[in-house]
Amino acid sequence: MRDEISNVKKIRGERIRKCCISKLQDDNMTNNYDKRLEEHLKQFPCIGGETIQEEWDLCESTIQQVAEEVLGRQVSGKRNEWCDEDCEGQLKGKMRRT
Repeated sequence: MRDEISNVKKIRGERIRKCCISKLQDDNMTNNYDKRLEEHLKQFPCIGGETIQEEWDLCESTIQQVAEEVLGRQVSGKRNEWCDEDCEGQLKGKMRRT
């Protein structure tokens, strides 16, 4: 039997903040990210936790913090409303008949 490990921690009601990784295509931005991450890891090493999970959590939070500072958050696109004026008119007509 094969077990799968979930990559995403899902907490009900909490949105996952994504970083704008498309900015990493720019060489200057990639170098800036690398330098900042290296500086943070030197200041706050990922070792010293009692368990491997605690050490990973330290590394993960450092990586996320640097990515948010350097790359910024990904801006979500405008949502396409599936229910337009015609659809709303049809729904209101059905609701009146019932």
